[in-house]
Amino acid sequence: MMPHLCKIGPSAIAVLLPVPAWAQSPAFTSMSDTAVYALQILVAAAVLLVFAAVVSKLKNSPDWKLGEAVSEEVEFAETDADGKVTKTTRMMASSSRLIALLGMMVILLLFLGVGEVVIWDVAHGKDPDLGGVLNFFLAGASLFVPYAINQVRSGFESIGK
Repeated sequence: MMPHLCKIGPSAIAVLLPVPAWAQSPAFTSMSDTAVYALQILVAAAVLLVFAAVVSKLKNSPDWKLGEAVSEEVEFAETDADGKVTKTTRMMASSSRLIALLGMMVILLLFLGVGEVVIWDVAHGKDPDLGGVLNFFLAGASLFVPYAINQVRSGFESIGK
């Protein structure tokens, strides 16, 4: 057996392989502005088309309503005229779900905007620095914390029943 071969990683193997012809050509410099604009319009149109398809499907679905989607079941104890206490469940507006929905929309738009800038930079031969962008999106993800906490609370409540 050859135990030393087990220590060869992907980078070592890459050094041993021949470089393909397309990789030996001069480095990519940039695309024309017209091509970049066309690419960005294509990406934006694809996103809008997908959104339109989803909205259309949801509008035509008799079983789906936005108000119900951002509501949650809340249990109430009600006393009737005889003094008997009954528990009822009603759908109530949920602030955490609404915040999560709006936060998701904002983060998605920002993500698409950053994506367009990255397309522009890469198409013009620049190496985009995405380190700060990652921190920005992680901070934006904090908009989902109220919804996540509410889901954890609901999970513990269902265990106790």
